[in-house]
Amino acid sequence: MKFHDTLEVYVEVCSQESEPQTLRAGTLGASFLGGRVLAGTWFEYSPSYLNSHSAYSLDPALPLTKGRIYSGADSHMFGTFQDLAPDDWGKRIIEANLAESRGHGPGTTTSIGAFDYLALSSDEARPGSLRIRASEDDRWLGTDSVPEIRVTDLDTYASAAARFEAHEATSEDLELLRTPGTSAGGARPKVTVRVNGELRLIKLPSERDRGRDGEAWEFLAIDIARRAGIDVQTGELLRTTDGMSSLSLKRFDRTRAGDRIGFMSARTALEISDQGHPQHLTYEDLADTVDSLSGGDRQQLKDLFKRVALTVLINNVDDHWKNHGFLRLGERWALSPAYDINPLISRGVVTSRQISSADDPRNRDIRNLTRTASSYALTRDDAASALSVVLNAVRLWPKIARELKISGGEITSMSPAFSLEQQGYAESEIERLGVGPRTIDLQANSKIQSVPTKPQKSEHGEDLVWVKPHLRNGVPVAGFWRRTPGR
Repeated sequence: MKFHDTLEVYVEVCSQESEPQTLRAGTLGASFLGGRVLAGTWFEYSPSYLNSHSAYSLDPALPLTKGRIYSGADSHMFGTFQDLAPDDWGKRIIEANLAESRGHGPGTTTSIGAFDYLALSSDEARPGSLRIRASEDDRWLGTDSVPEIRVTDLDTYASAAARFEAHEATSEDLELLRTPGTSAGGARPKVTVRVNGELRLIKLPSERDRGRDGEAWEFLAIDIARRAGIDVQTGELLRTTDGMSSLSLKRFDRTRAGDRIGFMSARTALEISDQGHPQHLTYEDLADTVDSLSGGDRQQLKDLFKRVALTVLINNVDDHWKNHGFLRLGERWALSPAYDINPLISRGVVTSRQISSADDPRNRDIRNLTRTASSYALTRDDAASALSVVLNAVRLWPKIARELKISGGEITSMSPAFSLEQQGYAESEIERLGVGPRTIDLQANSKIQSVPTKPQKSEHGEDLVWVKPHLRNGVPVAGFWRRTPGR
């Protein structure tokens, strides 16, 4: 393979007023330690992009300015480009194909790094609207065509993925998985394909599920979210001949016509560095980011509140910041549909996202969500109504599971994910909150909560910023200390 130390970055911009246009955004460059170990990256916007009325910042760490911007000592690559690169599954497929190539002759590299994964990933499968070339005159990198498949082909892909997980893949298996297998995101087997001409992400059965029908449970979570009125990724549940499930998901970062929509993960939006401590950021921090990026869209804040409620009530403990995202819609960013939501029976997971700084990630409490309802611009009645809708949808889970033909034994084994204790807390909070909106005397409150004379630090030693009592979209919010999101 050919190494690249610089890449030309392009962005597809969708507009309701005109046809989508592809703009050269700028140049991404890399510096290396020994071999291909990435030491850091830099990015420079092209003058034509800076002068375009369609230009927008590709990353909060990449403001629209002239000259090179460096990633800094605490991040090897800007978050928006990390969002494009494959995660565990895609990297494993790329590495396996390189190993296969080495077996056929000399000249193939023995190791690659993060910058190379970005260049080798599939152009069609990459999330969002960014595309890359080796030079301005070159073809798009990673342009192997995404295959069109039929439902009857599903067994073939599932069998190839199973052999790959078992370290028994053949050359034919690797060839089959190679192009779609470089999809970004996650550790479980997946392929990006076209079904009836439409780009789809298909999640396949995995040995990681340990006998549990993992994709059936993810589809159940999607169904619950839909019933709760949450904006959620849509798709279809498909069965292989052995009875296991695969999940065919529609790409929400593509229009019906197949045009690309800008995407960035919440990790990027929160400006979390490689050396940062993402577990110290909370859903309140994410609510602040949604508020800022969306221009104070109260519907998005309400939707986020409902997503957090669902996360707690189904014990979705794998809710890291790359499992939340934003789409570029018009001149603003908006929450993407919810995705990668899974009920799990695991408890005591320290890397789950905290609801607030008062929350314990190992045992999250729905009452901490209702106590922070003002962060989502919700009145007491609004919070009670939103939580009630989610709770009612969650309580349908046994019925939905039976409709999906999940076995009775598996339904019983998964029941701890749907905590009756948390459902009881939610019911009590709905009754407590549903008594009319609470008013706050901002003037009186400001006297009590005036800015303290001494700076404050969190329990982790981070500097805190005082936010004075204010109105957020007409809703009174009391003064509070807030960590600065990001670093």
